[in-house]
Amino acid sequence: MESRRSLAPETSVITDFAITTVNVPDRLDAQEVRARAEADEDHARPRLRELGALRRWLFGFAAAVAVGLGAYSAFRSMEPLWDRMSAEGIAARLSQTLGRRVQVANAGLRLTPTPRLEIEGIEVDDQFRIGAVALRFSWSSLAKAFQGAGWVWGEASVAPLELSADEALALIRAVPALSEAVPAPITAIRFESVRLKGVDILPARYQVLAARSAGASFSELTVAEIDSGGQMEMAMSLSAPDAGRFRLRAYQWRPPLGPAYDWAEVTAEGSFAPGRLQVESFSANGFLGVVTGSLSASRSTDWSARGALQATNLDLTAIQREARKRAKLGAESGRAPVIQGLIDASGTLSGQGKTLASALDQASATGKVHLRFAALHGVNLGASAVQAGASTRLGGVTRFADLDATVDATPGAIRIRDIYGSAGALKVRGAVGIERDFQLGGVLRAEVTSAGVIAPADVRVSGRLFEPVFEF
Repeated sequence: MESRRSLAPETSVITDFAITTVNVPDRLDAQEVRARAEADEDHARPRLRELGALRRWLFGFAAAVAVGLGAYSAFRSMEPLWDRMSAEGIAARLSQTLGRRVQVANAGLRLTPTPRLEIEGIEVDDQFRIGAVALRFSWSSLAKAFQGAGWVWGEASVAPLELSADEALALIRAVPALSEAVPAPITAIRFESVRLKGVDILPARYQVLAARSAGASFSELTVAEIDSGGQMEMAMSLSAPDAGRFRLRAYQWRPPLGPAYDWAEVTAEGSFAPGRLQVESFSANGFLGVVTGSLSASRSTDWSARGALQATNLDLTAIQREARKRAKLGAESGRAPVIQGLIDASGTLSGQGKTLASALDQASATGKVHLRFAALHGVNLGASAVQAGASTRLGGVTRFADLDATVDATPGAIRIRDIYGSAGALKVRGAVGIERDFQLGGVLRAEVTSAGVIAPADVRVSGRLFEPVFEF
């Protein structure tokens, strides 16, 4: 019994063998299944690639057709704009607006280095010619224009110009009329560089900006000097077809007329017209002092100019120092100027010349001068009056309580006459001249009144302004 029992398999062993042989395929069957699946995938993949390429090609073709149709539609919708942007269209529009014959040599869009509409060779009725004008815009503006949303312009930029006085005046008259010819979104026209030929009172290069005013017109120009050591701006506007007004303000600036000094601040206001300039008021403020006045100039055959001048706190020491520097005489080596004090003066000027600048350069001035805190170095006039004849060469200093004179100034010389100074019992009268080369000549009479006794002395003045000689 025990041996039978040992030959019969156990129930758990039979069960395990049945599960293994019936439910789990062997390893060879699994590999065959995977190989068939991969073969099916490889067979389907080329078809998928072909279908994907076809779809991409069809999509690209459809996109190209859509873009082409859109571009064609945009181009057709913008044909009127292209006509207006052509040289003929621009010339016709400018001619109608300005009321003069305008010719334009060429016009077209330029995309490099920045997008712009460039107009070349603008000639207005043989009055003036502009080489090139660029109307600038952005890339986004160009895209919006193709979409029919309209243009968004920047400013108009005008290439450098060189104009005569008549051409400049004709251009100034034409600028307000450009308000209608230039597209409304353009709010400024910038003339990059303007040089005036034969206009001596405006010798530099200038940048001119025409900006739309509240009335949407280019009614005012702003002129700024280029490449100067200081800052100068002048606002100009037309008050009549042939007349205009100006306001000038400058800092650390050397005016082209008058003494060649750099003034800390200069202001002027007035009007102009062909053959006429009216400076209603001007002021120059600097380390020399303050000068104010007015000027009127007109032209018949030649230019004639007349004006009024007032000076306050002109520093004689600073004036002589500048004169010495311009004469290239070097430093003063500690020596005091021949005369010191602060000048208050008022007078008139007049001049004539072939040009306005020459009329002012050759102008003569005359006026009353009052000198405060006056001191004359090189002679003690009080001692000279008391010790008349004791010595031929004199020295010392004379200080005045008051000193007045009349000054006549021309381009070649300065005459100081009707001199009257006082300091206690001392009274000084006389006249002195200063030539262009700073040579001095004149006589001063000093009188000292003491206990009813008058001691007069005549002192001759010679030498040069910076090395005066005083002798009996």
